[in-house]
Amino acid sequence: MNGRKRSDPTTIDTVIEVKGCYWHGCSQCGYNDEWHLEKRQRDATREAYLQEEGYQVKEIWEHEFEHGGAVALVSMLAEGFQEG
Repeated sequence: MNGRKRSDPTTIDTVIEVKGCYWHGCSQCGYNDEWHLEKRQRDATREAYLQEEGYQVKEIWEHEFEHGGAVALVSMLAEGFQEG
């Protein structure tokens, strides 16, 4: 979102973030060095901003796709459209 709020008459208030384990520093996958910790902090700051703007933020991690994550993502999308 880069700090810009989009205005749309169809207004869906759910943001689904699909996070790559390496690029977003998944602690479950062992990415715990300083660089990855900074990435997680940046993500937490962005998520807090989105929540303050009235968005519900859901996330799914890359490693979850090995365990039915695609189904979970489709469920999140369907849920978001039903709420919107």
